[in-house]
Amino acid sequence: MKALMLIVAITAVALAMGYYVIGAVIPSGRYPAELDAALIRNRCHVRLVQPEWVSSNDGVLMNWVVAETRARVAAIGIFWFAAVSFIARYEMDGNENGDAK
Repeated sequence: MKALMLIVAITAVALAMGYYVIGAVIPSGRYPAELDAALIRNRCHVRLVQPEWVSSNDGVLMNWVVAETRARVAAIGIFWFAAVSFIARYEMDGNENGDAK
């Protein structure tokens, strides 16, 4: 029961983080069109995807926002999976010696 509550709590935190990440990536304000990479560097200090890594078709800014959002959601998913796997393994290993009596 304790493990289930931990998994539910971790899942709730991961979902809340995912919801926040979707809206947190958008750089706003007025800027010249040719300075998309500079705008990204000035307004988004924490980046998983560099502006140079995305395609310039249809604008670097929009492609970067999509790529950055996907990278952040993937990172949250990886950490969620690792935490749930750790809890599941810890709970399975903990019961081997206790039920032997």
